[in-house]
Amino acid sequence: MPSKQQNHHFVPQFYLRPWCGSDNLLSSYFRPYKDIVCKRKSPKQVCSEINLYAYQHAGADNPLLPEMEFYTKRIDTPAALIRDILLTGNPDDLEQAQKIHWAGFIISILGRTPSFMAQLREEGRNIVASQILQSGWVHDKVKRPNNHQEAMDILSNLEPGLAEDLIFENYMNTYFSKRHIADILSMNWTCLDTLSTDYDLMTSDRPLITHFDKEKDELDAYVLPISPRRIFVASLEYHEKLSFFLKKRPNESVKIMNMDIAIHADQLVFATRCGLEKFIGKYIGKQNADNKEIT
Repeated sequence: MPSKQQNHHFVPQFYLRPWCGSDNLLSSYFRPYKDIVCKRKSPKQVCSEINLYAYQHAGADNPLLPEMEFYTKRIDTPAALIRDILLTGNPDDLEQAQKIHWAGFIISILGRTPSFMAQLREEGRNIVASQILQSGWVHDKVKRPNNHQEAMDILSNLEPGLAEDLIFENYMNTYFSKRHIADILSMNWTCLDTLSTDYDLMTSDRPLITHFDKEKDELDAYVLPISPRRIFVASLEYHEKLSFFLKKRPNESVKIMNMDIAIHADQLVFATRCGLEKFIGKYIGKQNADNKEIT
């Protein structure tokens, strides 16, 4: 574990600020025990973990480099400027380079949570341990491993954090793959307002909602609330359906979207005000619950 300590946000502070009131706080809903609790907090106080993106190996020259050079400089800083454009403008206003950065930000939301990072690092340990076992590599003072677990133990004892950093570096280097970027760029982009509804949109610690076309068995849309009254949609066809129902049944449509947001949340749901404990409590974190879709 690196000696330097830094708080790393897996939901960027800039993204959450539109849900803040004049007190610069948002309403954070969570379930510490049985009941849902709402507390007013600043974006700085939520969705973060110490050294989440830091290199784990003791030999790393700059353990905090991934946060500074990758997540902050390469992803969040340009995304914040683009989000500000989308709050009042449309995706057509973006230049091609900005679209590429925004597509990268969309991808990053899916792969920067604590659970994702834990799985990624565990995958790195397993890959290197398998290579040790298959190659028969052995250190001068360590016996040859007889099984996968012994190889994992050797790796942890000799070079703790090395395998985790190798796979993390590979993830960062391949992150902006042409295929992933092209998939999102090929979709129809739009921003939809919910100004005619009685309800604000919520968001969460897993704010990006993906929509699958069950008939075609393919990913059809990425839906991201970017403010309490505006959503960004990249889709093949779903944006037309969503736009239609926001006009015809605005209140019901926003309720369903908020239900989706709560269902897909890990632990936290964010809103502009407290008093929504009953609604959020029915759905928060219930990813396997029956989900009513806008159809």
